Amino acid sequence: MKRIFVACLAAGHLAAALPNTSPSYFSYTQTSKFDNIESVPGAAVGPVGDNSIDENLKWSGFSLVETMFPTGEGVVPGVIPQSAPNLIAFATDDVETINEVQERERARDFVTDPGETTGTPQITSNFEDSQTAFFDLISMFIACSSATEASVTALPVPCNITVTGFTPAPNPKQVGPPATFRFVPPGGTSADMVPVALPSYFRGLGSAVFTLQSANNAVTSGLVDNVQNTITSTAPVSSS
Repeated sequence: MKRIFVACLAAGHLAAALPNTSPSYFSYTQTSKFDNIESVPGAAVGPVGDNSIDENLKWSGFSLVETMFPTGEGVVPGVIPQSAPNLIAFATDDVETINEVQERERARDFVTDPGETTGTPQITSNFEDSQTAFFDLISMFIACSSATEASVTALPVPCNITVTGFTPAPNPKQVGPPATFRFVPPGGTSADMVPVALPSYFRGLGSAVFTLQSANNAVTSGLVDNVQNTITSTAPVSSS
């Protein structure tokens, strides 16, 4: 016991003599709703925010979609966003890619950068000039529809959405088992999104990767809205 006390005391004096080189961190919790981003009704025409960056996270491989709820003549077929009008979508590998969609949209003067929305769907803090050291993924709302990323105003369908968390770069490691969530619509032509909570080990993430398993390998889009997360930054920043 005496040896331990002396060692701790010496370490305390040494620490006091050294300058404080630990970085300062600033944290805040936000709900990413994607409703402050301009979009085109019923179509996924571009990345989520400027260069896929919104609210100090990069939403790579997702597409921004503006739904058409509510309407004056009842509701159109599709998934009802948790917060209107926007949600984000990602598709199974065998459907039309957002790259192809945007090539058509360019002819209609919806100029975007298709390269920013291709690749594995993931939320990440690793992007140029990022001040986000890491993030916690807390909860979100999910659903699926029988559509490509080009248009998600289609019938709700069952699916599994799996999220896998990784620690920050440069040496990312999986934080724990993937979390899989099942969406089963109640029937009919429209459905509400369902809330899901991430396991407690989805903390201190550098990225969270999304995958989708559809029923009978059907053409399906995974839908996400109202993502609650906590940002930890190396500089004071505010949510957009």
